[in-house]
Amino acid sequence: MKKYKIGVVLGRFQMLHKGHISLIDEASKLSDKVVVLVGSADKSNTIDNPFSFEERKEMILNTRPDVIVLAINDLGVGNVYLWGDYLIDTIKKNNITPDLFLFGNEAKVDLWFRPEVLENITIKKISRDIIDISASRLRKEILDGKKNLWNQYMPKELDIYYDFIKNRLDSIKE
Repeated sequence: MKKYKIGVVLGRFQMLHKGHISLIDEASKLSDKVVVLVGSADKSNTIDNPFSFEERKEMILNTRPDVIVLAINDLGVGNVYLWGDYLIDTIKKNNITPDLFLFGNEAKVDLWFRPEVLENITIKKISRDIIDISASRLRKEILDGKKNLWNQYMPKELDIYYDFIKNRLDSIKE
């Protein structure tokens, strides 16, 4: 039996890389079930958000088929309780009650959840220094026609997406 029933990971996953995978894997070690919240689900076809929610969901499930993937649209609310309430409400609408949230080491996370919410949910921050990569850096390298970071930081299961990703990024850049 694991310490938590439902672990939640939040990210944009634009594009999924080993840093994201390590966060999902940490949630899997601690929780019976993992929910992956895909942020900016309402955004796509831009240089910062090139992929649709469905495309990101497919990539996540190709690497970790046992997780639940849910969409989270942008609210534009910033670092306030409304965002934390929205995250929890979205999960609960799917008849899931989380008891663990894992995030990259971001200070703003401390501002998202009301004190009474934190009585039932544990927040765990994972240092981004463990795997020092960002999707922005990966996207730039792919646009520049380089594969060094891809080979180093992308899950092997996503190698089949390289041409698709490169073509998408090239089409947006133009």
